[in-house]
Amino acid sequence: MFVELVTLAAIVWLYFISIERLKVNLLGECVLGLLAGFVWEMTTEPLWIYNLEAPVLFIWKDVPLGMILSWAFVLMLASLVSRYMAERFSLVKLKKILADAAAILLVAIPLEALGHYVFGFWEYATPDPFIKVIVGWVVIGTLLLEFIDKYDEEIERLLEKRLR
Repeated sequence: MFVELVTLAAIVWLYFISIERLKVNLLGECVLGLLAGFVWEMTTEPLWIYNLEAPVLFIWKDVPLGMILSWAFVLMLASLVSRYMAERFSLVKLKKILADAAAILLVAIPLEALGHYVFGFWEYATPDPFIKVIVGWVVIGTLLLEFIDKYDEEIERLLEKRLR
């Protein structure tokens, strides 16, 4: 339960800081991150062995809610990093895709390393997985950030209508 609460607090903090100080709405990134995390964690569940101590909220089999929430946090933070790089360096489309990939690398890989090597939240069930994980994060994360770049305003408009 601790991991879930800390991750949820980080998401809420990042969301409100981005609205208040940066004038950036990350609601679309949050929802897409939750959906992508849910799909990814369910479909790749045999590749990881989670070592989280109880009490933990499990969504399915041994997949904890905290891992799904962490996808939202990673996508939200990587989106901010990518936006900063695009604005700072006046990036055009192809370079923006590279900025998305770099942002995912800067955000997801340190968190992956912390979760696995430092905190021991999970073990990999396949040999030599870290390169596969890096490639997976870059491919999936870049696709998600590109999706956000293209459809963010429509997603947030739809979500705001539903929340009213």
